[in-house]
Amino acid sequence: MRTAVLVHGGFHGGWCWQRVAAPLRAAGWTVHAPSLPGMGEHAHLLTAATTLADRVTAVVRLVELEDLRDVVLVGHSAGGMVTTGVADRLPDRVRHLLYLDAVVPLSGQSHLDVLDQGEPADVVARRRARRAQPGFPGERWRLTPDRVRAAYLGVEDPADQAWVDARLTDDSLAVWAEPLVFGPSAVPRTYVRATRWAQPFADHLLARAAADPAWRAVSLDVGHDLMVTAPEAVVELVATVG
Repeated sequence: MRTAVLVHGGFHGGWCWQRVAAPLRAAGWTVHAPSLPGMGEHAHLLTAATTLADRVTAVVRLVELEDLRDVVLVGHSAGGMVTTGVADRLPDRVRHLLYLDAVVPLSGQSHLDVLDQGEPADVVARRRARRAQPGFPGERWRLTPDRVRAAYLGVEDPADQAWVDARLTDDSLAVWAEPLVFGPSAVPRTYVRATRWAQPFADHLLARAAADPAWRAVSLDVGHDLMVTAPEAVVELVATVG
């Protein structure tokens, strides 16, 4: 039985995978699309104490409790931080890491560190100066999706925009600032770049993957929320590595 675990990105929840999960299940896959702690249907539980480690552990426990093996572990956007941590803790259970326009850290980096990559030096310096202030992020830990609406994420159909926007929830800047430490990995991996979303960090990650023989690098002419706008392509990518 082929198995996929689909991990959503910031402001989203497991709901965003509906158009990917259904055809995979119809093709005989076992599919899990959990909402991370503090996200989706768990949004009411988001607090300043929510951590990246909590989110990694939630997916680890899912894999363990469901006794999942040979898993295609898919991370979209911020979900790449989570899937990286999961693969580090369960390397024998992960068949392939599939990063969809995702945040892919080096060991010791946070989500915010990855976002700095490819940016001008002066922009990075200003960001890091703000993060170096005592108590960061303090009371400013809560991130609202006001600027991260469906249109910004590459969703063009008005009905789809309304569907996505109605479901986006707050996220945590403290989680984004939390470093992830992990060891070397032999798990095969693919980076998929959604080229209609202009982000220097993602271009940097695509180039890094293309230069590394341990990676497969793929570019798609789609927007960032490709699981909503191009689910057929995502299904094909999962099936190819599975």
